[in-house]
Amino acid sequence: MIFDAFLSRQDGTGCLTAALGGLELRAQTALAGVRTAESSGRDLGNLVAALTKAGKLKLVAQSLSQEERRALLEEAASKGSADIDLPPEEPHAPSEPVVPPSCQYAPQSSSFS
Repeated sequence: MIFDAFLSRQDGTGCLTAALGGLELRAQTALAGVRTAESSGRDLGNLVAALTKAGKLKLVAQSLSQEERRALLEEAASKGSADIDLPPEEPHAPSEPVVPPSCQYAPQSSSFS
């Protein structure tokens, strides 16, 4: 996945965070990035914030009452699926990312003999 590639580079998270400024992502794409960042075990709050903004994701309260927790667990047990129900994507025009020069990639030329 593309997010794993950025997280594996030393400067990858900073570059990705900078490149996301002003861009719009599909909610599913942004959510995949947030999940990857949060499961990395690293402090990537700036990247998560940039992905949340780019995907127009809504924050969900993490503090549930006992009744809310019980209802959520019952629903999860009855449905038994990890699928998420997101609204359909609206098409949007891609915008040009602003990538800092230190993050730009210049492919190396190679010759095969």
